[in-house]
Formats: sequence, C-alpha cells, structure tokens
Amino acid sequence: MALVKLKFQPGVNREGTDYENSGGWFSSDKVRFRMGVPEKIGGWVARTTTAFVGTCRALLPWTALDGEEYIGIGTSIKLYVDVGTLPMDITPIRESSTINTNPFAITSGSATVTVTDSGHGASPGDYVTYSGTASTGDATLTAAVLDAEYVIDSVTDASTYVFTASASSASTTSSVGGASVVAAYQINIGLNSAVAGTGWGTGTFGRLAWGSAFSSATDITAQLRLWYLASFGEDLVANVYNGNIYKWDASSGTGTRAVALTSLVGASGTPTICRKILVAAESRHLLALGCDPADAIGTQDTMLIRWPDAETLTDWTEDTTNTAGSLRLNVGSEIVTGLITKRDTLVWTDTSLNSVSYTGAPFFFGTKVLATNISIMGPSAAIEANDVVFWMGQDNFWYYDGSAKTLPCTLRDHVFKNLNRDQTLKIH
Repeated sequence: MALVKLKFQPGVNREGTDYENSGGWFSSDKVRFRMGVPEKIGGWVARTTTAFVGTCRALLPWTALDGEEYIGIGTSIKLYVDVGTLPMDITPIRESSTINTNPFAITSGSATVTVTDSGHGASPGDYVTYSGTASTGDATLTAAVLDAEYVIDSVTDASTYVFTASASSASTTSSVGGASVVAAYQINIGLNSAVAGTGWGTGTFGRLAWGSAFSSATDITAQLRLWYLASFGEDLVANVYNGNIYKWDASSGTGTRAVALTSLVGASGTPTICRKILVAAESRHLLALGCDPADAIGTQDTMLIRWPDAETLTDWTEDTTNTAGSLRLNVGSEIVTGLITKRDTLVWTDTSLNSVSYTGAPFFFGTKVLATNISIMGPSAAIEANDVVFWMGQDNFWYYDGSAKTLPCTLRDHVFKNLNRDQTLKIH
C-alpha cells in the first residue's frame, strides 16, 4: 500500500464542529503556526530572583543617556524600575506628613498595631512607610521595627487603621511613638480584577462609609489598576488609567520615587486625571487622552486631548508663546485608547477611529475621523505589526492599513461567545 502524505490546514478553526473541520485543527494549547506547521511556543528565562508585588499590567524597556538599560514595570499594586535585573520600588507617595502624637497602640503578645491618623485616606492593602518614631518602651516592638514599610490590613474609620508589624509586642500600651512620627502613604492600590456595578462589594472594604455606593463614573471605570508608560528623553512618564500622571527622573537614581507632574517646578495647568498617555515623537509632545481641562482641573472630560509645551512636562497652560494646546474629538462619547504608529497617532473612541497628527502652528495638532461604527474592547487591545494596526472590537477583530476593515477569523464565535466581559480591561 502506497504511503499518502497528509496535509493539514494551518490555524485553528472553531466555526464549526470537530467533524466538519476535516484536515484542520480544532483546538490547541501553547501552539503557534509557522510556515503552515504547528510548533510549540518557546519557554522563558528568569531575569531576576527578586519578585515584584502585584500583577504586571505594563512593561517598558528604554535606555538612558549614559547607556544604562531600564525596564519600567507597572503592577496592580506598585510601580517599579528594573535595572541590572533588580526591580526597584518607585511607587509615588500620595501623602507624607507628621501624624498624630503617639499614634501607635500595641498589645502584649500581638504583632497587630493600631494607628491613629486623622484623615489618612488609606484603603486596605495600601503601603505606608514610617519614620521618626521615638522609643516605644517595648523590648521587641521597638522604634526601629516600626520605622519600616508596612501593608495596611484593615481600615477602622477615617482616622484609624491596623497593620501587622514584623515583631510582636512584649507589653500593652495605648499610645506610643512620640510626636514626630512621619507616615508616607503610597498611592492607593488598584484592584487585580474589575468589579462590575456600584453596589455591595464594589471597591475595597472600608473605603467609604457603611451603606455608601460609589458616586462617580471614575470610581467604576478605574477599578482595575492599569498603568501606561512612556519614555520622555531618559526619564519615565507613567499614568494610572483614569488617574494621575507621574515622572521618574533617571538622573536622580533608583533610590528616588516617581512624583506627580503637578509637583514639578514650574508646573502650570497640569492634568490630574488622564486615561492614557502617548508621546508624539515627531514634535516631542506628551499627549494626555481623556483628561481634565485646564479650566476645570479635577473634572475628567473623556473626549479631550491635551498637551504641554514641546519638550516639557510642566507647561500645560495654552499661550501664544508656547505650543501647549488641546482638542476635543467629536464622534463618540468617550476616548477608549490611543496608539502611536509609524503612519498615524490613532485614537479610538467607543464608536470611531481617529487620526491625530502634528500640524505645526497655530493649532499644532489636528484630528481626522478615519472610521465610524467601530469599537475596541479595551485600552490595551490594539497593537501595530509590520505597519498594520490590529485590534479587538466588541464583536469583531479589526485591522487598519490605511482604511479600517474587519479581520477574517476562524475563532471569532468561540472567542466572543465565551468572553468574560466584566474583565475586558485585562485584554492585551
């Protein structure tokens, strides 16, 4: 009997049944197709033995002027810079000040510490670092033990919270620490998974008063912690999705933390809420998508795009002597995301695809609607490959190569019918 060469179709097809898909592949696991033939996806190599905290949501490699190679890492809990295979914590500080006199209450035989700090603004899971603690009079839970970074276990009320120290107390005292304890609170952590709705269970326990529901759209849409990172010269610019924008100065070293743009010297009109940042390479402008306007800082306009004076991160106030400016998209109800490509700076709203391009004086940036009646699944659901942009919509896959088209896909029904749409912000 002669041998017959079997030819299998490349790719996985779930549009029919396994029986209908004769000569093809109906399922796979950790497989890619190359030259029409399946092969296993390669493995990985550990870069470091030091783990970072939280689920990674953003990675950005870049090189400083002195040749030092960095990797920015944004997680659901912290912000890091990896240098020499060692992730360094650069999470911004939300507030740092001297708190109540003798703020610590300790109990004999327990590592639980109750802290009194009026208006602390912290949530369970947040990180705080203490310094300046005076002698506690305790043999084991000393000032040196308390002066460290800790995770807040629970929040009792607006003035009190609890953490677990690294040592148990040998005595019981209701108020120790002295009058010079400084608490440096890192920015509130985000959720690892989105929570849909505004009722019971939304957000962290103890964030608001008993029986309160979240009161703004930002509280709902920003539940899942996403970071967006960009290099600006040799520095790192980072923004929390629907949150603030921060800068880490490479020249200051990894011992320093990222700081809000509003705290930089000369900051003027700086946004405090931003959906996503992009850097327009041709003009050296930082673009803030879905941010707050200069005349209403703190109130997000989800269709607004703003930028500071070229080559700066501080001067956002529009003036005839600078190139700062803004524009507002017209088609849709909110900006979902944006992507810098070789061809255009693309910005998606919930119903349209737009091109934002540098035009020079007097307006500096202009916009053009490229397609309407389209969608995108989330802020990280687009990528450019070989001068073509691909993205995942609400019910179709799309690509843009000068015009927007749907992408034929033999997994379309399988993907969209089995998708957990409460977690679409995780799609990357």
